[in-house]
Amino acid sequence: MLPPIVAALAEEYPDIHIELAVSNSIANLLEHEADIAVRMVRPTQGNVIARHLGDWPRGLYADESYLQRVGAEFSLENASRFRWIGHDKDSDLIAALRAAGVDCGRSFFGLRCDNQVVNMQLLLSGGGIGPVFSALAARYPALRRLAPELGDRLPVWLCAHRELRAGGRMQTVFDWLADGLQRFATGQA
Repeated sequence: MLPPIVAALAEEYPDIHIELAVSNSIANLLEHEADIAVRMVRPTQGNVIARHLGDWPRGLYADESYLQRVGAEFSLENASRFRWIGHDKDSDLIAALRAAGVDCGRSFFGLRCDNQVVNMQLLLSGGGIGPVFSALAARYPALRRLAPELGDRLPVWLCAHRELRAGGRMQTVFDWLADGLQRFATGQA
């Protein structure tokens, strides 16, 4: 989601340099591991300011090419017949599948990676079934939503250390990212 937003920022403000650090781990803003962070959990650190960008819907998707190769209609009852793409260390999807009656654990996922960008590329390459933000999936016509009853919503927060948001370039980047991410989530970008 970020590359087109950051590319537009770089075009509008060529003197601002951006370093993207893509990770599922939570960077410590107080220790300056990052200046601005997009998080899927509400920040708890006292000197961190945050803007809630909404609770974004997420669902299970697969590329049509993968579904055609498998040749079976997907259902929760036959979920184990399919290859799953998931996180190596995140158990949210396992918990959701178990709650829906699917017997699964870490080994259920034939492709595991803790990087969202890689997981999305695996999905788009026809690697299997995996979770995707609905706003992102809508940009890829070959992705088909499966098991709509398993959809959830993840909170999205834009965070920065309070001192870094006093104005200037950091304020510009924070506001640009907030606007771009909100427009992305609503299909306006």
